[in-house]
Amino acid sequence: MKTAKSSVRKTNTLIKNFAILNMAKKSLLLYLLTALVIVQFNISCIHKSRVQNNKEKFIKYVETQMEPYRELYGENKPGIQFATYGKEGSAYYQYGFGPTVNENWHIRGASTTKTSTAAAILLLHQRGLLNIDDKLTDKMPGKAEGYLPNNALFDIPYKSAITIRLLLNHRAGVFDVTNSNMPDSLNAPYAGQRYTDYLSDLKGETYAFDVRELIEPVAKHQLNYFEPNASMHYSNTGYHLLSVIVERVSGLPLHEFKTKEFIVPFKLSETTFDMSGKGYVPEPAIPCYLRINDSEVISGDFDNLSLAQADGNITTTVHDLAKWAYYLWGTNEILNADLLAQMTDGLETGEFNHIYGLGCGMHPPDIGHGHDGVRKAFMTIMRYHPPTNKSYVVMTNSLNIEDMFGQAEILSNIMRKGIELDL
Repeated sequence: MKTAKSSVRKTNTLIKNFAILNMAKKSLLLYLLTALVIVQFNISCIHKSRVQNNKEKFIKYVETQMEPYRELYGENKPGIQFATYGKEGSAYYQYGFGPTVNENWHIRGASTTKTSTAAAILLLHQRGLLNIDDKLTDKMPGKAEGYLPNNALFDIPYKSAITIRLLLNHRAGVFDVTNSNMPDSLNAPYAGQRYTDYLSDLKGETYAFDVRELIEPVAKHQLNYFEPNASMHYSNTGYHLLSVIVERVSGLPLHEFKTKEFIVPFKLSETTFDMSGKGYVPEPAIPCYLRINDSEVISGDFDNLSLAQADGNITTTVHDLAKWAYYLWGTNEILNADLLAQMTDGLETGEFNHIYGLGCGMHPPDIGHGHDGVRKAFMTIMRYHPPTNKSYVVMTNSLNIEDMFGQAEILSNIMRKGIELDL
């Protein structure tokens, strides 16, 4: 009997001890959870404080960079927009704009367009539908026709020696009718003029141009800068030829191909490639200003982008541009690693862009790779920065004709500061 009572006491003691131990464990767990919440809260507070502090540092820096520049424009003072995009999300900052302006207001992205034209060509290469090392006179894979039509309109100099790659990196020597005046020696009404200005005067400022109209004088007058791959000369007309290749290979006009393959899948809902000639950025649109000289600042709101097919006809937002740059260079959702490596394998140019790959620039090298855009009257720098795995876009709604390189340096400095502060 005593043995039974002793066993009961021991059992009760064990139960009590177990209950005490269990309560202690629960108390310890509660303590640890409380401590974890406090630590997480403190980390969150520190992070928010750091983000706010960096934002204030950034805006102050932007102010020091932009205020002397803004004074050049009198009452039409421009601003800047700055956007980032990465795996963890996006960020947006602005300076010099009113409170109603945000990252979804529209701009002209100008030559950032070339990145999507190059991506279209490289995507077709990736799918085996073309080869970027083929000559323009070679037959398209699986087809009986060449990459360019076999007629006088496309009989450009050195056609049989130019590869698609050389068009992409501006080493084909193709004469650029948009950035070079036509030779004075031509027996033509546009001799000595910018051909695009001549066409606009002839057909009207809102005429919707066909890309073939921009290629025709190059073939007709056998214009070129040099033999293929002998040097580098930036050529929008070379990119016009790429648009013809995309259409012949894919069966879709370039702007429709981009919409199908890039705009829709990546939800770039505020981006279009303007073919209309209407001249105005979609609403809501940021007004822009062109500084001609010390005493003249004019509106840059009108610009017929049908003259810039394939090279500069994008209308977009800084948010969409940052998103595009991230998905193009920060992932393999568009191009594989080999093609991205080729795209960003730049060569010295001896020109303003210093180092250039396949529709992609690498200068200044410390801010990453991407493309700049300059068009009436916006200047945009778009980059993907591998060390931070983020994309960055900085834009000003102005163009200073007298000092565009100084203006570009201001924007590069602002981007550099944004990268440094990990915005």
